[in-house]
Amino acid sequence: MRSFKVDFNELERDVEELEARLTSEVDISDLRHTKFWEEIGKCCTVSGFILAAFASPWLIPLAALLMVQGMACRAFVAHHTGHSAYDSIPGAEKYSRAIWGVGWRRFIDCFCLQSIEDDRIRHDKHHQFTNTRKDPNALRSSLKIDGVNGKVKREMIFWVGIFTWIWQYYAPSFQDVNTRVRPFAVFNFSMAQTIRYWVYRVLPYVTAHFVLLPLLFAPWGIACVLQVLMARLLADMLLGLYMFSIGVTNHVGKDLYEFSLDTSGTSWDSKGEWYLQQILSTTSFASPNGFTDYLHCFMNYQIEHHLMPNLPPSKYKKAKHEVQLICLRHNIPYTEETIFKRFLRTKDIFLDTRKMKTYVKQNTIR
Repeated sequence: MRSFKVDFNELERDVEELEARLTSEVDISDLRHTKFWEEIGKCCTVSGFILAAFASPWLIPLAALLMVQGMACRAFVAHHTGHSAYDSIPGAEKYSRAIWGVGWRRFIDCFCLQSIEDDRIRHDKHHQFTNTRKDPNALRSSLKIDGVNGKVKREMIFWVGIFTWIWQYYAPSFQDVNTRVRPFAVFNFSMAQTIRYWVYRVLPYVTAHFVLLPLLFAPWGIACVLQVLMARLLADMLLGLYMFSIGVTNHVGKDLYEFSLDTSGTSWDSKGEWYLQQILSTTSFASPNGFTDYLHCFMNYQIEHHLMPNLPPSKYKKAKHEVQLICLRHNIPYTEETIFKRFLRTKDIFLDTRKMKTYVKQNTIR
């Protein structure tokens, strides 16, 4: 346990001054930045399907990886539009929170297992209650392995959980399937919530992605259809691993903190303390250039994002150095490692070989 002696008023002022300055600089170039990477993602998707259908079956894994990058790119745009990152830009109405992926646009913008509207409600709650028991993204609570004997069995539960986490944990929770206390409850068909999830989420998703899309290649023969189906199935498994790596590991590790809720249902008493907790519960990923930023879906700037969630992703690189200076000034650790190291740290926590740190509230410095 560790208590931090931080002047919350000064920390709040430093972060909000930086956010206000960067927000005032948001313009059409930030939208162009996102649209450029969005087009790259579309090219990956198209290339993946063409490669799967018409190339050698040995190239199916490569086709699947291209499909994954395309799907991840749509999730990246959904994430930032959900934070209203482009709402203030003239001419960016399509990328506003109220329009992108909402209603019927879900089927053309980002057709995933959960609706964009549900995902945004959950994600907003994650930002408010990061690393508390109210945090809906605390996946590790759904992979309880108490009583499971043998390293091989424990490892197997972990890996199955990772590759299927969107299907068996993340998406079902939007249909009130309590996957946090009932691991793999998505297969418990005695619950009405589970049936509703399969009927209203899984069935349309499977029909569109694993039936209709492969059948588009039927004029070129059954071999093309089967190869596209195989690539698409593999892509969905890899997408689980990919999204887990960039969306979960940045809040888990023995060097990060968990927080207890007080009687008011919060873990902080001031906005400055909330900023402190966002930094202590989050790690950024080391990334050498813009292309690797894209491969991380710009989630490598996770600390900056949690402090200033409404900024477009193009602003986080500019914010990083100044956020590091703020952390240095207030003697707060700024955690940054490669995504591969963070994955291993996350695995240690999930398998109970390491423990996360516990935050101790301080007497507020006025």
